[in-house]
Amino acid sequence: MARTATSIIMLPIYTRYLSPSVYGTAELLNIILDLTVLLLGARITTGMFKFYADAENQKEKHTVLSTCLWLGLLFNIVAMMILWGASPLIALALGDPSITEALRWIMFTLAFATIGEIGMGYFRVNDQAGRYLLVSLLRLASQIAASLYFIVYKEAGLWGVIYSALIGAGFQALLLLTVIISTIGLRFSTTIAKNLIIFSMPIIISSIAMYYMTFGDRYFLQIFHDTSSVGIYALGYKFGFMLLALVWGPFMSYWGAKQFDHARSPGGAEFFSQAFSIATYILWAGATGMLIFVAPAIQFMADASYHSAAHLVPPIVLAYVFHGWAQFHQFGILDSKNTRFLNTYTWISAAVMSIFYILLIPPYGGMGAAIATLVGMVLRFVLIYRKSQQYFKFITDWKKIFFLFFGSYVAYASTIFLYNNDRSDFVIGILLYFFIIITSVLTNCAPLTRREISKQTKAFLSKDPRISKNNY
Repeated sequence: MARTATSIIMLPIYTRYLSPSVYGTAELLNIILDLTVLLLGARITTGMFKFYADAENQKEKHTVLSTCLWLGLLFNIVAMMILWGASPLIALALGDPSITEALRWIMFTLAFATIGEIGMGYFRVNDQAGRYLLVSLLRLASQIAASLYFIVYKEAGLWGVIYSALIGAGFQALLLLTVIISTIGLRFSTTIAKNLIIFSMPIIISSIAMYYMTFGDRYFLQIFHDTSSVGIYALGYKFGFMLLALVWGPFMSYWGAKQFDHARSPGGAEFFSQAFSIATYILWAGATGMLIFVAPAIQFMADASYHSAAHLVPPIVLAYVFHGWAQFHQFGILDSKNTRFLNTYTWISAAVMSIFYILLIPPYGGMGAAIATLVGMVLRFVLIYRKSQQYFKFITDWKKIFFLFFGSYVAYASTIFLYNNDRSDFVIGILLYFFIIITSVLTNCAPLTRREISKQTKAFLSKDPRISKNNY
């Protein structure tokens, strides 16, 4: 949550001190950067946790991490060199040659990103939550301070966004290098590097399609509308990212590193089922909060020119719920090393989404893009779910989950009639949110039943330490 809090904390500043056009341009620069990474295979370390779990001793595990670091830096440096030369052409293609230098400067975050990925991954896989949190908070503080200075005080606009991103990522990379290099050493294994490339390439190719599914709608919006539409849509889309970052991301940060170990333990399939049930309930609670509070939140934090973004959030949030489910259920494909299926299914979903982009974005703008995103994410989840269950099957109560999310969208629809477009909306939203949560418990849709909650509450109030682990 702390690692991604910067973008949330900075939203009121971005939407007050940056016009929708400048905000849209910053969004396009980040899109280009991510696409460069994917096209040049700079995310070659995708299989890091898989090979770390398979390593037989601590020395081999450190060799995996060190090899990932060198391999990632190599690919990212190549990507930076190519992007430097291609920047004028890319800027010209976007219709704004003035952003050439901005694109060249922001590319230096690529090298910092590799160090951050490996370093924070080391903390995750070794259960070093304290260090993980400390580095995250330090990066958060440095980037917020830089943003306030360059965007608010210096009024640097687009360059303020770039400077703050460089300072935050660079400071984190420096901290991680001093800690990790002394621990894992500077080893490199050609065998591990080869296995990483073979394992990761289908996922990288799939990530290109996933990238398109995430950001392709901005390109269509720019073509059929303008950069202001991109900026407004980017704000609405931010809430989908927030759902992953604040709710699903913290869970997957641990689960992604440890899922291979859990699957091999006794009762692994049953444990997967329980973990998904609890994680989905928390995801549902977060999504419900997003839907209920999005309208007053945007009205409170953003300029009036951004307020229409609130209408785009419901389909985007639901799309990212399905995206989170796909992340969890793709384990069977990853564990079997049949990563080619991820590639195939993601490209199929991207192709279907493209059709909906063309059909819906010209007449409906941002709402058309949001609906197309939802269609693509749902299709991708269904395909991944069916295939992964063939390799590693676990049971999920989908009827209960459907009931929960149906209630969430009923609550969202009711806000249209209950809200008064003032600060009282927050009070109404809080009451509505607690009503939905209580209803989920009374209908036994929560992971803990009423009897279990009562038992745990009594134990807590009586300060009884004998709390059954089975209830969790």
